[in-house]
Amino acid sequence: MKISKQRAAKAKILLLASEPADHIEAAARMLLRRYDVYLISPLHSFFNNPAYRRRLSNAGIRLLDGPDMRRLLHRNLLRHAFAAVAIFVRESVQMNALMREVRAFAPHSRIVVFAGTLDLFHRLPRAALSRLFQQEGFALQLLTAYAQADLIITETAEDKDLLLQENPALRIETVPLLSKPSGRLAPQRLPELFMGAGPAQEAHAKNDLTSIIILNHNGLQYSKRCIKSIAKYTHKPYELLLIDNGSTDGTAEYLESVPRATVILNRNNRGFAAGCNQGIRKARGKYLLLLNNDTVVTPLWLDRMIACAQSSRAIGLVGPRTNSIYGVQMTGPGPYRTLADMIRWSRMRHLAHLGDWFEVFALTGFCLLIKKEVVKAVGLLDERFAWGPFEDYDYCLRARIAGFRSFCVNDVFIHHYGSKGYAPGVLLDYRKMNRDIFIRKWGKPLYELLQQSLMCSTIGFPTVH
Repeated sequence: MKISKQRAAKAKILLLASEPADHIEAAARMLLRRYDVYLISPLHSFFNNPAYRRRLSNAGIRLLDGPDMRRLLHRNLLRHAFAAVAIFVRESVQMNALMREVRAFAPHSRIVVFAGTLDLFHRLPRAALSRLFQQEGFALQLLTAYAQADLIITETAEDKDLLLQENPALRIETVPLLSKPSGRLAPQRLPELFMGAGPAQEAHAKNDLTSIIILNHNGLQYSKRCIKSIAKYTHKPYELLLIDNGSTDGTAEYLESVPRATVILNRNNRGFAAGCNQGIRKARGKYLLLLNNDTVVTPLWLDRMIACAQSSRAIGLVGPRTNSIYGVQMTGPGPYRTLADMIRWSRMRHLAHLGDWFEVFALTGFCLLIKKEVVKAVGLLDERFAWGPFEDYDYCLRARIAGFRSFCVNDVFIHHYGSKGYAPGVLLDYRKMNRDIFIRKWGKPLYELLQQSLMCSTIGFPTVH
């Protein structure tokens, strides 16, 4: 009796391409040796060339038209479907937009960008070339997008050198997809560069560990909702560091029951800054995230915050939008009455604001992502601001002086109940006390600048008398 052997399923590679080109076909044919290859285009005109389409189809490449692409994206099927997504787009604006969209919908896929030829730039004088790279539009759209890629493939070594001069941190390989001038395929190096690309990417994941630090003082029901939402909507690798500041409502017992969490129990309420510092000292992650226990996170919240942080070395702190906070991060009350409605609305809001990030003078600590390099350069929270607020503004200012910028990600919304860790009536007293500490430390002019920067929203920052 013959025993039939089942072939192991191949990993899937998705190609995103803006226009028909020989190098796209060459890359697809190479990748077919190891992978199942799918191809979609953000431009319907891509498939208007019947001969080109027939040639790709006959080679075994699976073509997806516009409706297929929309279905993939909006039903969120990219999340675990493809080991890697390869992007062939020449225009910097298109490529940056595609990068943001792919990062949002395929957070666990390897992202490979084919930079195409930069011969045009080589013909420019070096001074003119430098001016071009220094232009805000080019630098932010092209180099920022490249910085988010797991791998960049260039046609020539000159292209690789050019990009590395502008950003030495880029991960670049040179593969001449078409040998010139014969047009024959180049040596088959391309599939090897995709090897190891998978949904989990364990080695990459270890480096991207986020230490989520949650300070608790009573408010058991809020802590449960917060931790449950993290478990449900967090796909990036993370560790939980839970600090309890002398709760008396069963919070400590609950925190000790949370699986795989590191728990620190304080007999007394040590305050926000000191409690968070306990977590910061124990954190092992590349990113540290201070999160209030009276928050509920939403789908892709951490993916988008990390994507923003990774988009530039200069970005050191990242915060989301919310319904209840002071300053520019506040959107106002959302159009929802239940948490289920909030999650549905946050998904729609995420799509509407995908990739919309903007710089701010300071962020609020209700949900604050901090790169480990910032902590190494700046240190811990200033415990003179014992009970909050102002310790977060102080930290952002110290980070700015050290050369790090703060960004708000408009495509992330997190529900915040607001001030549930304070006893009734004491928040204003703490605000006045810490306002005075901030002014003594930084001076009245800088305090007024902080006020003005936070009043850029329609809500503004309440004046303390």
